[in-house]
Amino acid sequence: MGKRRILVISGTAEARRLCVRLSQNTRLDVLASFLSPPDNRHRFPVLIRHGGFGGVKGLARFVIEREIDLIADASHPFAEQISQNARSAADWAGRPYIRLERAAWSKSELGTSIEAQSLDQLFDNVPAKATAFAPLGSGLFHPHNVALLAKRKDVKFVLRVIDAPTIELPNNVIEVIRAPPPFSIESERSVLQRIGADCLLCRNSGGRAGLTKVKAAHELGLTLLVLARPQHSPTSTLYRHVRGAERAILSLLSLVQ
Repeated sequence: MGKRRILVISGTAEARRLCVRLSQNTRLDVLASFLSPPDNRHRFPVLIRHGGFGGVKGLARFVIEREIDLIADASHPFAEQISQNARSAADWAGRPYIRLERAAWSKSELGTSIEAQSLDQLFDNVPAKATAFAPLGSGLFHPHNVALLAKRKDVKFVLRVIDAPTIELPNNVIEVIRAPPPFSIESERSVLQRIGADCLLCRNSGGRAGLTKVKAAHELGLTLLVLARPQHSPTSTLYRHVRGAERAILSLLSLVQ
């Protein structure tokens, strides 16, 4: 039997670590997929592709045509549509699917904070006339979310993203910082002080690296507003740690020695 082929839906540190571990198995061929070209592609010892698939059917066709044996979804915890498409495409193509998603931050890790269940609620919770630092990702560039920003005319927003805006932003977005993670506590503190932030808006993405902005905000006495994790359907194929996901992949492909 030839090598088994795995498609890793990437975009997180966990995806990179999973690719590194899988690349060490000589019985596997691994392809890491990104929406846009990754800045750290030199750290992925596997083949890389970037760009969309054309929805569920496009991804399913790709899986079948490339003879992919398994889809490992290690996309961002807030990449809801990507995960839904990957799960549906796996079902449509008759391939096994696993989800690797790091745990959310606990209440003790977040400290004093105000949780919101939606972006609408998150923006409604921003104090009047505040300057808000909002490192919320490129999902903010959806027309509905841009309208939410514009609605808070009394608030000045500073956004942080990796990719450039794809839509015209309202005048109350006073700055867009383009920078990839990770960020140190010192650099986060510096940004918050430079822009004169009154509050920090963040997603409950989990992971140690992302906590630096939370810690910096608490050090400066800022209001912390947190967007809660999306609610996914319960699944037996969800793994919180890379090694558990790796073991599941080998088991599903009958490669356990």
